[in-house]
Amino acid sequence: MYVILIYILTHLGLVFFLYPGDIIASTDQGHWLPILLGIIIHFGLILLYMKWLSFFPKKDIVRIYSGIGKWTGTFVLIPLLFYLFMILLVNLKGIHISNRNFEMK
Repeated sequence: MYVILIYILTHLGLVFFLYPGDIIASTDQGHWLPILLGIIIHFGLILLYMKWLSFFPKKDIVRIYSGIGKWTGTFVLIPLLFYLFMILLVNLKGIHISNRNFEMK
């Protein structure tokens, strides 16, 4: 349950702090199209990930990768850790900018 909550919170942070600026900068009109495309790609990747996990019942990603060897599992998990670290930085930057804008008003 906590993993799902953390997943939702980190992605909401990306959506609210990073995504609006990118969407506005990406097109002059029809901002719904990049948003729809992003949602379709996001859910497509989630479905692909869930299908892959269904091949390993009752195992999480760490247990799956630890079964293929310590170094291989570590090598594969490094990009995930890098991604989570980058999400943390984007969220902290967004919180800092929001607080600064709030204090100016």
